[in-house]
Amino acid sequence: MLVNHLAIHQPTHARTDHSSPAGGRGPGCLVALLDVARRRGVSTPRLLAGTGLAEGDLADPGCVIPQEAEHHAIENLIALCGDVGGLGLEVGARYRFTTLGPLGFAMVSGSTLADATRLVLDYDDLFDPFVTLELQADNSRFGVTVQPRLVSPELVRFVTERAVAALLTTWRDIARRDLSPRAVSFAFARPATDEHYSRLTGIQVGFATTHTRLSMDAADMALPLVHADAYAVRVAQAQCRQLRDAVHERASVAGRVKTLLRAHSEGMPDMGEVAAALCMSERTLRRRLQKEGATFAALCDAMRRFTAEQLLSCSLLPIEHIAGRLGYAEPASFIHAFKRWKGRTPGAFRSALRSQVAL
Repeated sequence: MLVNHLAIHQPTHARTDHSSPAGGRGPGCLVALLDVARRRGVSTPRLLAGTGLAEGDLADPGCVIPQEAEHHAIENLIALCGDVGGLGLEVGARYRFTTLGPLGFAMVSGSTLADATRLVLDYDDLFDPFVTLELQADNSRFGVTVQPRLVSPELVRFVTERAVAALLTTWRDIARRDLSPRAVSFAFARPATDEHYSRLTGIQVGFATTHTRLSMDAADMALPLVHADAYAVRVAQAQCRQLRDAVHERASVAGRVKTLLRAHSEGMPDMGEVAAALCMSERTLRRRLQKEGATFAALCDAMRRFTAEQLLSCSLLPIEHIAGRLGYAEPASFIHAFKRWKGRTPGAFRSALRSQVAL
């Protein structure tokens, strides 16, 4: 149902699920992050730290940004800029149809904004791998529901905001006019300041609702687009499929395991849980990881190390709380593991970081 309990007269349009726990897309997703980071005084190396990417990689037309790397970059942005309401909106507002690569060119070549949006639902892993989209429409309203997925709880608000803003600004870019939504609501609580939301949408926004929804006037979404070209749509769709195939070919089992481990904010899932999430037996998972030169224990260890460094660097959580979040029964076990990773205790590591900042 749409906002205000609008009756639905047509079937819900949802994408065909081609996604997997690991994926990726073109570099446009990180370009928008970098733009916001620079405006907030965050350098490119700091934003890309730990992603395995350099700024030069983003200029490569064939570059595919792994889902794990994008997730990590978003975590860096939030840690460095603060978990403030509207940060995702700020990133999504910098989207243009070109940001989305071949998917954007398919959209701008569609016959109407409604048709362009249906293309997004068919390829929403290329639009945003961290949300799922569902379409509800009748004769008066055209609504899209946004649901976060495969993302750590700390990133839910950001990816939800970014998806809503990216949809609205891309529609405006394609339509070449300032479209106004009929209703916008977010499932999270109202932030301390909410002027960002009304400034972007042009209307009063709702919070703490059951679902996040963006509702438009159906007449606006049915107007013909200037660059409508059925042949161009087919060409761009073929490019979308090629990108998706390339992403899936590069998606290793180890990468998919890392994504699942990262999605757990407390503790670590055991091998049986991860294997079940990947629709394989523990024996198969162990064999496939071994083929890639990895082990489940080593991946868990690496994820604990990364998470520990992030929490020590960007939070004031006590050591014992960090140990608990990482799944250690006793702080002493965490301290011993951290000394093995970094050659110093967690407290000494945190103190050294603070000393560097003070300088």
